[in-house]
Amino acid sequence: MFIQSHPDGVLLNVKVIPRSSGNSISGLRGDRLAIKITAPPAEGRANKALVKFLGKLFGIPPSAITILSGSSSREKSLVLKGIDEEVVRGCLGPSIPGPDA
Repeated sequence: MFIQSHPDGVLLNVKVIPRSSGNSISGLRGDRLAIKITAPPAEGRANKALVKFLGKLFGIPPSAITILSGSSSREKSLVLKGIDEEVVRGCLGPSIPGPDA
């Protein structure tokens, strides 16, 4: 599952697609949320762009987002602090399946 409750907020499992034409949610890839990011992966630029994009999408400051694992991989696990699953799912919209899908 790409989204789970976490003691600090929400655990989000993503697959980052760097060097894309725009920053956007691209749907699901397996058990991860695919996110297109314009920045290249070099020197952590894609990670910074990902955190900024997610902060804006979910209405939380980038400082409330921590990359738990995968900082040098396309597959990452992030913690979004101070937010719950329902809010995250609402921000993602109806095109992303819910827990019963």
